[in-house]
Amino acid sequence: PLPPIRYTNLAEDAATLQQHRGKPLLVNLWATWCQPCVEELAEFKQREADLRKAGIDILAINVDGIGSESPTDPQYINDFLAKEGFPIYAGTSVVSK
Repeated sequence: PLPPIRYTNLAEDAATLQQHRGKPLLVNLWATWCQPCVEELAEFKQREADLRKAGIDILAINVDGIGSESPTDPQYINDFLAKEGFPIYAGTSVVSK
């Protein structure tokens, strides 16, 4: 089994992958500066109806601040996703354990 994985959702609340139990979950790690990542998010947006029909949820976890002393502002990520119109669950700050 997958060990517990915690992250911070964009409302800045602690969340876990286990909260998404019960249906398939595609977890995507992405960064705003990563063009292939942004293209993947756009493809998820294009295929949203197909993914939902298949019963798949997408959790896109932003990793911009990982390895940095200054974590990424969740509002910046919220604004980025809203501007692009990505209809997915999202979060930041992946924490294992």
